[in-house]
Amino acid sequence: MKREHFVFKYFKEYASFCLYSNFDKLYIDFISRIKEVSQRPHRLFPGYTEDQINNIFRERLVFFLKSVIEDSAFSEVESIVKDWKEGKLPHINKYAVQPSDIILSFAARKNSLLALIPHFTKDFDHGLSIGKELSVFNLLLEEKIFQAYIEIQQEVIYEKNEELNKANHALQFEVIDRIETEEKLRREKDFSEAVINNSIDGIFAFNKELKITAWNKTLEKLNGLSKEAVFGKNIFELFPNYEQTEEGQAIRNVLQGIKSNFHDKRYKNHRGYYEAHFVPLLNDKNEVTGGLSIIHDITHRKIAEEKIQQRENLLKEAQEIAHMGSWEWIVRNNKMNWSDEMYHILGYENCQVEISNNSFLDHVVVEERESVKAKINEAFHNLSPFSFETRIITKTGLLRCLLVKGKVLAYYNNVPYKMMGIVWDITERRIAEDELLRKNSELEEKNEKLKKIEAELTLANNELELRVTERTKQLSLINAELNNEIGERKKMEEALKQRNEELLKINDDLDNFVYTASHDLKAPISNIEGLISTLNFELQNITGEGKVIIDLINHSLVRFKETLNDLAEIAKAQKNLEEDIALIDLHHLLDEIKLSVKDMIINCKANIIYDGCNFPQVKFSKANLKSILYNLLTNAIKYRHPDRDPVVHIHCERRDEYVLLSVSDNGLGIKSDQVGKIFTMFKRLHDHVEGSGIGLYLVKRIVDNSKGKIEVESEEGKGSTFRIYLKI
Repeated sequence: MKREHFVFKYFKEYASFCLYSNFDKLYIDFISRIKEVSQRPHRLFPGYTEDQINNIFRERLVFFLKSVIEDSAFSEVESIVKDWKEGKLPHINKYAVQPSDIILSFAARKNSLLALIPHFTKDFDHGLSIGKELSVFNLLLEEKIFQAYIEIQQEVIYEKNEELNKANHALQFEVIDRIETEEKLRREKDFSEAVINNSIDGIFAFNKELKITAWNKTLEKLNGLSKEAVFGKNIFELFPNYEQTEEGQAIRNVLQGIKSNFHDKRYKNHRGYYEAHFVPLLNDKNEVTGGLSIIHDITHRKIAEEKIQQRENLLKEAQEIAHMGSWEWIVRNNKMNWSDEMYHILGYENCQVEISNNSFLDHVVVEERESVKAKINEAFHNLSPFSFETRIITKTGLLRCLLVKGKVLAYYNNVPYKMMGIVWDITERRIAEDELLRKNSELEEKNEKLKKIEAELTLANNELELRVTERTKQLSLINAELNNEIGERKKMEEALKQRNEELLKINDDLDNFVYTASHDLKAPISNIEGLISTLNFELQNITGEGKVIIDLINHSLVRFKETLNDLAEIAKAQKNLEEDIALIDLHHLLDEIKLSVKDMIINCKANIIYDGCNFPQVKFSKANLKSILYNLLTNAIKYRHPDRDPVVHIHCERRDEYVLLSVSDNGLGIKSDQVGKIFTMFKRLHDHVEGSGIGLYLVKRIVDNSKGKIEVESEEGKGSTFRIYLKI
């Protein structure tokens, strides 16, 4: 990845701290780490004393920290790499420099900086962000250095090839020179292998036949395969899982002279992530002779990034729960950053709205705006923390109360570079506090009134004590009278109990009468039907008034039979409700009812919709439940609206200790002042439909006798809903 510019977000502040507050401590630790990881400084700087070498490292450390603060952090490494490639490093042969000579010094510098972080911040997440940035920066430096090294090595190869060509022309005269050249090439090959084997990245090379020609120690550890086990083997025979992947295609593309780079890839043979770079190897004729792959393991970095993301998600969730937003103002570039919850508090749905350092003040109520601005400016100039409450008008026009807290961060010379803080919506808390103050005030007033009342009660109590004695005498007389009255009440209760028993007996006799009458009258009615049928046959040709009289007799006879049947139903409903109690499948029962009124449903084009999946079975008297559903269903069809086909919805569910059976229709509906009359016996609200007016009375009686209840909801012209609550 080519990267010419790198701007630190978290590390810049820490670099200022290291440079101006703790540089000596950092420098001493840095020099000690250099000595631990590298024994080559004196060989790289021949003729230099130890103090001179230390001064070089000191100057580079100062240069690096300043370049971080000035957003030119790549300047140092670009300068070193440029001088290295151009051979301008003082007293140093550019071909003698190994990448590890530079990388190890950068690693020592990184470790010294990481070790000093606890002296700068105790915030683990902040420290982790600084370390992450520094690690990413060092990885970029390593990539740049290694790329420079490859370019120098290619230059070396090219120059050596030129030397070999010259040597071949003078081979017979330059045998000794040839031997020396071959020895030098051998040393350089050993050097290249040493560099590859000591690299922290996995490196392997392959020829045009895709056979492995180089395999370093890092790959041995990563894959568990030694150099001897893979050398000369085909890449895809060793790793068949990669042949049909992007990486496999990149390997084949390298042989066509095409470079490839991959980032954030998962290993296919084990857990973890890596970055891979594929580079073609060229000979002195610029012909592809094979390829080189550099694999950088980024598993630890990815794990760290995932942990950081998890922490950021937790922080965001915590802010949402607390209704608390955070903000920061970068002084140098006058940039303002808000958290998502900060946007939500101010009424913005889109968290990407462009903001400035005046965006918050624009929401503060006008009468408090100058005061808030003055408090923030005072804190900024005095480098002091601040905390205040203010009211705002959100973008949606709501008045909210906020608690604003913040602090100013400054450089070592007291120059502010950042202001940061939180905004907490305390509207509900302030409302509660105001309510509490109001109630406390009311309570104090009531306490005062209570004290006055207590004083009055004390006086009244004294008067009452005087009256108690007198009242005691009076109560004795009253008590005697009450005893006499209690005796009379007991006699009345006994008489009432006897009267209730008589009423129950009369009610049973009345039910028996209704049942007997409806049963005994069936035979005479049948005889009358037979006589009327005979009369119709004898008078087939009768016309005029006689025909009308015969039709009226038939109609009256039908009405009489219906009335008798209704009386029989009432009698049945009043009998023992538990005679046929069983677990009833509502779906099957409804099918029976629909079959019995099939012609009515077809003629009226009625649509019956049943939804009983929540409570498909009910334990009840089958005959009574059938009577309830039959009457409600047929009424819904009979009293349909003339302008639309009838639609009946039947629903059943469990509701507390009841089974709720609801029947809704889109029919004529009932006037609000008539709803209370529909359960009266023989009461009919619509005369254009034939009926006895006994159906709803019968439904209510069955429901009442089973200790249930019935509700009606109706709107004239739109329809009705009957809700039957059957006791479980």
